[in-house]
Amino acid sequence: LATADQLQDSAKALSAYVDVLLFGKDNADFEKITGANKNEIVNDFNESAKDGYLSASGLSSTYADSKALDNIVNGIKAGLSKNSSIQAKTTSISKDEAIVEAAIKPVDASSLSDRIEDRVKDYYSKNAGASYEEAVKYALQVYPEEFKKLGPASSEKTVEVKMKKNDIDQWQLDMDDYRAAELVEAFIKE
Repeated sequence: LATADQLQDSAKALSAYVDVLLFGKDNADFEKITGANKNEIVNDFNESAKDGYLSASGLSSTYADSKALDNIVNGIKAGLSKNSSIQAKTTSISKDEAIVEAAIKPVDASSLSDRIEDRVKDYYSKNAGASYEEAVKYALQVYPEEFKKLGPASSEKTVEVKMKKNDIDQWQLDMDDYRAAELVEAFIKE
């Protein structure tokens, strides 16, 4: 039984990564399970998420300051924590690598852009002299609120993630593997 339980250590580690990175939760066992520095991993992830948001939205950092981006990342994490889930299980394991299958129930973000657009139109109707910059800043301000309102998608998505074992039997997410990005993307259905 102990060996069977140890086989799932890589799945537990993946769940711990999802807790701290995507759900914004404090997982007290994170460093013990993964051997990774939680604050460093979270800070790197948050910076990458903010850069990704800017890149995907096409906005310059002139419109989206650091505080607005922090609010967006925190809003996304709160929405994911509330309305998405993951079931992880190790499907294959070798000496220092494991493949963990993650069954993800994502949030359904298909209505998000329309909802934000409606909020911006409403903003313009109440603030006729508003500039484009003011409208963009308003859209960024309501984004986290609207994201938190998203419900779970009707279907699950399954992705496989590669985990690597360090010298003291702790499992770490292979951030250089393309599947790490697929994992993150699987939590939001557009």
